[in-house]
Amino acid sequence: MRGLPREVRSWIYDFFYNEHSIAYLKIDAQLCITAKGGNIKHYGLSSLRIGTPIADQLEFMEGLLPCPELPYHMAMVELPSGRVADLHLFADNACVWLLFLDATAERDNRQRLQQKAYEMTLLQERERQLNEKLQSTNEALNKSQEGLAHEYQRAEALLLNILPASIAERLKAQEQIADNHAEVSVLFADIVGFTERARSVGAVTTLAILNYFFKAADLLAERYGCEKIKTIGDCVMVVAGLPAARSDHAEALAHYALELRKVGK
Repeated sequence: MRGLPREVRSWIYDFFYNEHSIAYLKIDAQLCITAKGGNIKHYGLSSLRIGTPIADQLEFMEGLLPCPELPYHMAMVELPSGRVADLHLFADNACVWLLFLDATAERDNRQRLQQKAYEMTLLQERERQLNEKLQSTNEALNKSQEGLAHEYQRAEALLLNILPASIAERLKAQEQIADNHAEVSVLFADIVGFTERARSVGAVTTLAILNYFFKAADLLAERYGCEKIKTIGDCVMVVAGLPAARSDHAEALAHYALELRKVGK
């Protein structure tokens, strides 16, 4: 610093002095204030009395002096005025110099940074909660879609079990079904004596008989181009000429009936 021009040194001194609002107290061996100066008013210390113990006037100094190790630094000390200062203690023979350097702006900046960090933490936590909720919603939506797909498959299977495939496809396409057929042939067939037989053979055998009979009815319907419309108990309803019109519907259904009769014997 001594090598700097006087004007530069003066500017640095003024800048540092004004920037930190430097104030000082001189304390003697009896721990009484013997001098005060600098920007004392800035810290609300104008009322400090010369010749009075410093600990009686500044609470935070109680027990601090005499200090075994000097120089000593205390950072971010809040003063009674509300100002915050960095305190520096230096030894000078039997006296101690106490310097005040304003750190209020630094304290405020730290608090703002801490507040921003806290807000960022809250935002991150909120984001985490939203992500968890979104994931949970997506999982619930996927399960719902799976359930809907399963129900759709069941409904489609039921529809195909009731109606011809071509009619079912047209219904799924929301097409209005209003076909006219001048002639069709309809067959109602059941197993003769089925009720009495069912009573004598038991439930398991009865189900096996029905399963065999209806499977045969389906296979024969496919072979002769007929359409099985309904099954009730041991009765089956079959039509020829629907949904596609055909001129030989009666002949096709007759062949179907004869073959089904063989199965039922």
